[in-house]
Amino acid sequence: MSRTVAPATKTRHSLGPLLVLVLAGLITLAPALPTAADTPAPGSSPGQAAAEQAAPQANDDLLTDQWWDEPSHGLRLRVPADIRQFTHTSDGSLVQFVHRDGFRISVSITRSEQALDLKAMKALAIDQFSFAYPSWTQVNENIAAPPRMRGAGIILAAVDDQKKSLIWGQVYILIDDYNFITLQLNAETAAYEQAVKTLEQLIGSLHLMNPMALNEKRAAHIKAGVAWRQKLAEQPVQQAPAEQWFRIVEKGQDVGWEWVRIITDPEALKAEGLEPGTVIKVQTQVAVGDRIFDTAHNVYESTDKDLEIWEVATTLRRTVNGVERTATWSDTGFRTDAAIRVTRDEPAKAGATSTRVANPITDQQKQWPKPPVGYVSQVDLHRLAHAWHTIDGEASFYAYDVNSGSLAQRHYTVTQTPEGQTAVYIRPTPNSPLQRIIYDQKGQLRQREMSDGRVFIATTADQIARIWKIRR
Repeated sequence: MSRTVAPATKTRHSLGPLLVLVLAGLITLAPALPTAADTPAPGSSPGQAAAEQAAPQANDDLLTDQWWDEPSHGLRLRVPADIRQFTHTSDGSLVQFVHRDGFRISVSITRSEQALDLKAMKALAIDQFSFAYPSWTQVNENIAAPPRMRGAGIILAAVDDQKKSLIWGQVYILIDDYNFITLQLNAETAAYEQAVKTLEQLIGSLHLMNPMALNEKRAAHIKAGVAWRQKLAEQPVQQAPAEQWFRIVEKGQDVGWEWVRIITDPEALKAEGLEPGTVIKVQTQVAVGDRIFDTAHNVYESTDKDLEIWEVATTLRRTVNGVERTATWSDTGFRTDAAIRVTRDEPAKAGATSTRVANPITDQQKQWPKPPVGYVSQVDLHRLAHAWHTIDGEASFYAYDVNSGSLAQRHYTVTQTPEGQTAVYIRPTPNSPLQRIIYDQKGQLRQREMSDGRVFIATTADQIARIWKIRR
């Protein structure tokens, strides 16, 4: 997918998706309430095993006998009672449980570049909360991790600008020295007792799959992906059109557009200095308040698939005091049959949420060996978008993810909707929130739903011209 970065504006009293915990290169975004773009899932989340019967326990009366499963890390949790479950969220969490009394518990998994320190993580969480709410008080720090797991938690209280009494908490549970689970609680004081009890029981139900069993499961998903690719080569399905347009809609409003072109003509490629193969060009424009994000995503793969090149460049434009400010960052990749090399130029993170748009640039160079099996190129990620719905159940592939700058296992789960459509849930990396693609009954791709709440709706060039001519 195209890499369009569209950060929100930070305010002093916002602890929704803007509460940032920074720990030696670690950034965690605290989730907000689900938006209209979020997808409620009755019972289990896509990709989980069938609901299982749990033996009744004296301390689990607020949980159901259903399980929520996260396939990439092998995380399992009992689903709380009296909740709506959101597995396609717009805030970066893997799942949200929203209780009928108004409180919510969000679950996310994050990887740190540095070894984790639970004491430091708690201290930084308090610093962030106290910055947003100077009147904060600590009400509980006795949230325990499940047996045989390392963890720490804190629950704080404050009064916001509307005089509401708020409860906020984060509990960290280490998967290993670099990956950790965050369970975040947001509630009003009136629901404190019920909310904290639910959080404690949810933590008590947490299980992690045995590492050997998890590796076997991952390998099985990769094997399923390889088998699907082989089947596709023998029985081709409809290919992506040479040109396609998408409206980008958020909360019912058009905020941008995307144009995708596939070029295979040898003469056209030769004119660009390329050998026979496939070029895909994606242009995206998104408006976020007074900011415009323009992204050009160009990828090439040779016919023999031994060479792959891509470049993604995003430019942020904003007018400040009558002067247009810009910042550009990019991701450039080069893949041979042996290795994948990437250079990322990123603006300082502070600049993305400030009025100072011109920012210092940080260069990052990364390299990985090409996976021997199961790798999907950037070209195929686009070209096969019209075929994912033919996957039988679940499958995974290794692919480079532009948004996170990582080579990761990309997981697909195919389900049927009550309306007879096909929904494909995609987790680009093990720590990424879900994306969703909807196909109609004829197998036509109708829309892509991103984790940030934006929906890409298939349309025509004429409709894009009409919409954006009116806006201009």
